[in-house]
Amino acid sequence: MSGPQPLEPEHVVLVIHGVGDPQPGETLSLFARSIAEPDKPLIERQETIWLNEKSEHATCVQTFGAHLRQLQLRQSPVCLAEVFWGDVSRVRKGILGALLGLVEIVFGLHYVAFAAAHQNSPAASALQSLGTLATGILHGPVLAVTYFLGLMTLTLAGTELAWSESHRAEFWARILILGCAAVAWTSGWIGQQMTRNAGIKEFWFWVKVLAIFMLGLALCKMFWLDHRLPNLMATNQIKPGLIWYCDVLVMFLGLLWLVEMIVLMGMSFAWLTANLSPGSQRRSLHVAFLLPAMAVGFWGLVMPMAWLAAARSLRRFVQLSDFEKLFNEAVPLLGVQCLMAVLVALAGGAVLVRYGNWRKRALRAAAGSGFQQPPRLIVHGGLQVVLAICTVIGMSGVAGVSILLMRGVEIERLWLGFFLVQANHYAAGILMPLGFLLFLAFPHLRPALDIMLDVINHFFFRPTRLEDSLDGDEFDIRETTLDEGQLFFARRDAVHLRIKQLLAWFRDNLETRPKLTIISHSQGTMIGIEVLNDPELAWLNRSFSSVRLVTMGSPFSHIYQHYFGHLYPDLSNEAWLPLRSRLARWMNVYRRDDFVGTRIDFPLAARVEGVSADGPVTLGIDSDCICSNHPVGLRGHLNYWSDREVLAVLRAELLEEKAAQDKKEAADGLQVRRAA
Repeated sequence: MSGPQPLEPEHVVLVIHGVGDPQPGETLSLFARSIAEPDKPLIERQETIWLNEKSEHATCVQTFGAHLRQLQLRQSPVCLAEVFWGDVSRVRKGILGALLGLVEIVFGLHYVAFAAAHQNSPAASALQSLGTLATGILHGPVLAVTYFLGLMTLTLAGTELAWSESHRAEFWARILILGCAAVAWTSGWIGQQMTRNAGIKEFWFWVKVLAIFMLGLALCKMFWLDHRLPNLMATNQIKPGLIWYCDVLVMFLGLLWLVEMIVLMGMSFAWLTANLSPGSQRRSLHVAFLLPAMAVGFWGLVMPMAWLAAARSLRRFVQLSDFEKLFNEAVPLLGVQCLMAVLVALAGGAVLVRYGNWRKRALRAAAGSGFQQPPRLIVHGGLQVVLAICTVIGMSGVAGVSILLMRGVEIERLWLGFFLVQANHYAAGILMPLGFLLFLAFPHLRPALDIMLDVINHFFFRPTRLEDSLDGDEFDIRETTLDEGQLFFARRDAVHLRIKQLLAWFRDNLETRPKLTIISHSQGTMIGIEVLNDPELAWLNRSFSSVRLVTMGSPFSHIYQHYFGHLYPDLSNEAWLPLRSRLARWMNVYRRDDFVGTRIDFPLAARVEGVSADGPVTLGIDSDCICSNHPVGLRGHLNYWSDREVLAVLRAELLEEKAAQDKKEAADGLQVRRAA
């Protein structure tokens, strides 16, 4: 690693951005100008150093730039450096970018569920395995069959427009099905080459497998079924031409959904059993169960809606009674999913109303008084209960309908079936316009998508490969592995490596021992906390005179300790010993209405007697670190870097530390002289 030699600063400040879509150097420039003294011009020198990192997908070494600002603050040289990681976790702009981000989130939820179920109990291990299986079935065969059905729908409509009743011709149907198989296999191969997401790669793999299966099915029908069952074909008891292949896929899809429901029932049993196990982290188990169930519910709404949209579109161009019957058989489950979605939406709306009422009261209250804790938005306990109930009811209903359909029962003649058919009609009339409105609103949902994608990337893992092991590098991946090193959190490790490389660069290029302060926001606070707890940085206190941490809007306690307590225990736990031994000061700034990052739960046993929950505390009996929470006004989760109230806290606690220290030393000297 090489780069320009910096000044010999008295203070090194590392800036770690959080949620959003910043450009490299953007957060650093904003922060440098925000802390500049208003009565003096900002004199700075801008530089970029280039550090090495391994490519995630190859053994080659690539570089990344770290932006530096060297400036004078109160006659003291300060070096600001940015740890940029936005290229690892980003939801792109625009409707298309938001949709791609949503796909990335849906395909990535199983990483979070897997980590949540990673506990030491047989029931939790069973829940983890069943959750992986449920996600694999859903994102593999189920979506692959749906994709192939979509290809066949387009093919059927096109050939019917060009040649009426062509779908009944057996020879022409064979040609079309071979063409669909060729297109599916080609698109699967191209899709695997273009994506880096393991879940999406799995989907394209199953598309290729299904293409081969359909090719074999066409050959089997041509050389065996057509000759063994000629009378049955003549009496039209088997659907003609291309419709027969569609019917086979629809039955296969129904069977897969039935298997999916059985797996979810197994997950329910494992979830209940794991909650009864001693020492289990129940909130983590809820996450491990509800996230795969939510993914099933999401696709259970999206796929029937796609079928209905396709059916209505086809009616405008062609009239296919055989195909319309097929649609009616393929969409009996939409009523169940729609009813459950309505209940969840009502519960979510109630939580939002309660949060809005709390915020109105908080705005009317005097600053610093009369505040109560806001209702939890990620995710409210009542909403979790509704999700669990709807999951159980929904999967039971879908499984029952699937069994009745497989037995040939006409469900519309039953009372429940008639109710579901009516619900289908209402679902088609309500959900399709609602889906269009959500499509238009996607770009405005980017903050929520960013937050979810940050959590998913935090838990994203892949199998460990030979090139990931030690090969002479100073830093390895042992601290970010699970399952005895067989899997490791690839994206988290890539981000952590950047900050460790930057700290090592300062270690190797500075002759003095300046103070080190890490200032971070949102998900960036998790990066700072975990890196400072890394055993590989044992040299940190030898290279810097003191180490301080500032977290702003940190999800450490509100999300990670709350839902993943087995991975992020109390700060008094032995797992945080390196962090406690290195830090001299930890200051957490949060807004009272921040729904992502709130106060950090510093160890209660170490609290100074008589101080409030937000007052200063020591981090532990083995540490001299002073920790404190600093609540500020009601302005949400974004724009901490340019918030005047936040910057005033930072100046008072950090940037004006030298003046305060000089004043204290002067006062102490005066007392000594008076005593003499």
